[in-house]
Amino acid sequence: MIEIRKVKLENFLSHEKSEVTFSPGINVIIGHNGAGKSSIIDAIYFSLFREPVRKINLEELIRKGAKDASVELLIEVDNKNYLISRNIKGGIVDTLSEVVPNAHSKTIARGAKEVNEHVY
Repeated sequence: MIEIRKVKLENFLSHEKSEVTFSPGINVIIGHNGAGKSSIIDAIYFSLFREPVRKINLEELIRKGAKDASVELLIEVDNKNYLISRNIKGGIVDTLSEVVPNAHSKTIARGAKEVNEHVY
């Protein structure tokens, strides 16, 4: 079973810098129109598949006025935690890492293609 634990957005759609932590079980995202609720779902999807949900170019996911964007998704799979980091533009490469408690994270995949292969 896969559970989403946390998502961090930086310059992604309407979010300058946001972090959402999810509780085990069902979570509900509420807010006013235009507050960025759908952008959180878009960020989760982008983290997993490196594609926008909407029919737009990747560059359109970058918040207006920013040069690049990033999303980090922390998930739990079979009692192990994994961090998927995705970037649009900028010099940082996409990564998939296993998060090991009380130790350094172990990078499993580096680069969009390799991360995609592991996620699928």
